[in-house]
Amino acid sequence: MPKQATLTPAGQRLVDTLAQTLSRYPRLTVFISLVGDKNDPPTLRQQRQQLLTERFQQVAQIAPTRLGVLQSGSLANQSALQLVITDP
Repeated sequence: MPKQATLTPAGQRLVDTLAQTLSRYPRLTVFISLVGDKNDPPTLRQQRQQLLTERFQQVAQIAPTRLGVLQSGSLANQSALQLVITDP
């Protein structure tokens, strides 16, 4: 059975902290790196990115800001998400 991406308790805390921070600082650029196991298949990395993207979009709706730009890319065994948060 293939691995499924899940949000760890640390990941959930990151999302919660980001929501609190965004409510205080409406103009913010956030860089997040997702580092996976080097043996993880690319599909698992993509699932992780999708999961965090969905969670951060939820945060952007909760906080008095909006998700302006979302870019994804990968470097070696590392995937990165760049979220640019702007005023509505």
